[in-house]
Amino acid sequence: MRLGIADSGQRFFGVLDLTTELTPDGVVTLAVGIRNSVNKSYPMGFCAGARVFVCDNLAFRSELMVKRKHTLNGAARISSDIAQAVMSLASFKEAETIRIQQLQQAELSDVQAESF
Repeated sequence: MRLGIADSGQRFFGVLDLTTELTPDGVVTLAVGIRNSVNKSYPMGFCAGARVFVCDNLAFRSELMVKRKHTLNGAARISSDIAQAVMSLASFKEAETIRIQQLQQAELSDVQAESF
């Protein structure tokens, strides 16, 4: 788990590396990210996906993203959106495992590899 604050405590980021393996060798695991801002400079967010690299500024990339603006009902709606996203993680895991295995088995030329 990595947690961080920025902008004098106005912004919060969190990344949780889960033990759910997406590849048989355990090199790629599922990760969950959260963010929020007291000053409402960006929306509340939840994301999940495969991640093998973490930047020191706690940036995260994801295939599954839930965002909600800071509105009167935003907090209640994001809770239900997150619940739906979590329910879809099992099917996401299966699809992502297949995609990663296909990429691991693909042969690339030097030019193609440079492009990735």
